[in-house]
Formats: sequence, C-alpha cells, structure tokens
Amino acid sequence: TVLLITVNLYAEMAKPTGGKNNVFIATSFDALSTVLPAVLSTVKLPCPCIIGTKIFLLGPRNMTAIISTSVPLAHGAAEVKDCETFFPGHAGTIKLTCSSGKLLPAYTCAQFCPKAVKAKVSVGTLAGLAHTKGRLNSGVAEKVQCRDVVPGSDGTVSLECHDGIVTASHTCTMRCAGGNATAIAPNRPGNNSLPVQLPSSGLDSGDWMQHQCTEDLGGALGSEAIVCLHGKPHLFGQCVTATQCSARDVFSTEAKVIMIALGGVALLC
Repeated sequence: TVLLITVNLYAEMAKPTGGKNNVFIATSFDALSTVLPAVLSTVKLPCPCIIGTKIFLLGPRNMTAIISTSVPLAHGAAEVKDCETFFPGHAGTIKLTCSSGKLLPAYTCAQFCPKAVKAKVSVGTLAGLAHTKGRLNSGVAEKVQCRDVVPGSDGTVSLECHDGIVTASHTCTMRCAGGNATAIAPNRPGNNSLPVQLPSSGLDSGDWMQHQCTEDLGGALGSEAIVCLHGKPHLFGQCVTATQCSARDVFSTEAKVIMIALGGVALLC
C-alpha cells in the first residue's frame, strides 16, 4: 500500500518547484517514520509571502506607494523593484524581503539629474556654464572639457548629481595664447612689461619657455624664463649687459675658487 501524505502549505508552494514539494510519499506504514520528520519540519517553516502580498511604502520626499510581490517568496527571500516605477524622477531599487509572511522594505531611491542641467564654472575673472550631456543618477559624475565651458582654459570640469542637484568642481586654468604677447616683467624699467613671442600652440598654465636676452636692453646677455601663470606670461630672471659682465671679470681666479669652495654662485660671462 502506498501512503500519500499531502501537506498544503504556502511555505512549500513558495518554493521554485511549486506543488511537487507538497507531496510526501511513504511506500508503507513502516516507512511512515521516515517521512514524518520531513512533514513536521515543513509545518514548522516560517510563513512565506504569496503572490500579491502588498505593502505601503513611504518613500523619498514623503512620496507614497503600494507595492506588491509579483512572485511567491519563501521566508528570507527578496524581490527587487525599480524606484522609477513607483517614484517618478527617482532612480535606484526597492528591495522587498519576506519575513514570516510579511514584507520588509528597503530602498535606495534618490532623485536623478536630467539631461542639460547647467552649473556655473568660474576661472579667474571669466565664467561659463557647463551642462550635463545625459541623465545622471545621484552619486554619479561626468567629465566636461574646460575649453568647452570657458574658452581659452585647459583642464576638466566634473559635474556630479546629488539627489537631483548638479554641482561642479574643476581643475581649469587659463592658457597663454600663442604668438605675440606682452609678458609681465617686474625687473624691467618703464611699465614692467616686455613684448615676447610665444609658441604658436601657446602655453598651458605652469609651462615655461626660455627667452634670450640678446635683443633686449641693447645687447644684454644671458637668458630668462617665460612662465605662463593663469593665462598671463611672466618673465623671471635678470639679463646683464656686456659692461656688467666685464666688471665681474675683474675677480681673480683665486677669488672665484674661494667662492665656489664656500658654496657661492657666481655669474660667469
């Protein structure tokens, strides 16, 4: 005789195998003792959450939604929903975890930033507007080239979304345009400036080039450095004239040796 023991429990129905696990078979009365432990264990299982189990959820910005399960869930199992389905304008996930027949919700919903949101970027006295190229979820950033925001600048702008608000941070610095330029020259007479020729490609802020003194100040000798600082070329160093150089040549060889021994630095023409 085959004894069929059927246990209609939602706990078993919630399992992936469905109704197959609702049937326990004992081939004889003597074999019943081998089946009963499984039956009793099943009876003691926590209640599952059947399809359509509902929960009221208070979401971001006091938005509310009624969410229900679309699949049966065993105790401890979870179903994940998309935030935007229930809270328009928000991205993230809603996790529904079954606990003894009840749903425990947890969500990461946050307002996203739509395409073309603008943020101001200031570089020195200049400013421009950077805008997002596409939708950004909260906590996500995208990069924009500084030159596309403030013409003549170099570097990158980072646009980051924080719960619907875009903030901008940047490493932008102004470049020195190539060609003829006027360098700031503190050591020069007059207006403390000097016409210079920069490379056609220009200089990034912080870059420098060598400048010969030969044609400045009527035959001055040596070289100086032209450094680009925030879009303005600056001249560093000091040229010397042939007269100044001749005067320094009166030092004897012995004096020069003593200076070098003492760690001094002499300008040798």
